[in-house]
Amino acid sequence: MRTKRQLSNNLLRLFVLILALSAGGCGVFGSGGNSRDGIALLEQDVKAMDQRLTADVNELKNDVREIKGLLTRQPGALSSGTAPGLAALPDSQVESLYKQARALYVQNKYEEAGVLFTRLAEQAPAHKLAPNARYWLAECFYSRKQFAEAMTEFEKTVRDYPASAKAPDAMLKLAYSSHMLGDGKAAMARLHDLLQKYPKSEAARMVKSGQTVFRQP
Repeated sequence: MRTKRQLSNNLLRLFVLILALSAGGCGVFGSGGNSRDGIALLEQDVKAMDQRLTADVNELKNDVREIKGLLTRQPGALSSGTAPGLAALPDSQVESLYKQARALYVQNKYEEAGVLFTRLAEQAPAHKLAPNARYWLAECFYSRKQFAEAMTEFEKTVRDYPASAKAPDAMLKLAYSSHMLGDGKAAMARLHDLLQKYPKSEAARMVKSGQTVFRQP
């Protein structure tokens, strides 16, 4: 990758050559044949410099395209496999990391726990503990009062693992998150969805029995 300093130096050299070329008729290279020879050499240098600058510009364009590709890469689609560039974790390591993450969460070390839950969610999306890892990652955000971020992870839990035991729990916490963000209408809609999709779940039973801050819609 060409640096800005290299490109600036090339541009400066080209500018100096152009100035010298324009001054050629004023005796900078002497007179007669020597002046013409000097101008011819300058023209060759300018042509060579133009070619180098064109190569620099093309390389910079390629760099920009590569950077744009990295910036627009979507890291959220993890349900069908590990994220690009990440190796899958062996089952034994998944279970060990999950225990560590849960222990950190119980100790209210939500940020540290979130780092491990994120790793599990991204590197072991097909593991039996993956729904739990995604759910508890959301809980780490929720416990730190980052409700918008928590909603994103709760939604991923429901979307990617709809048959897991954590899906109805995530729907209930989506309602709580909406409530904490001041959107009561959305919170009630989330509860309605929960009761419709998972009517026999423990989360739905809690809503029906009044064990949550919400009433049955």
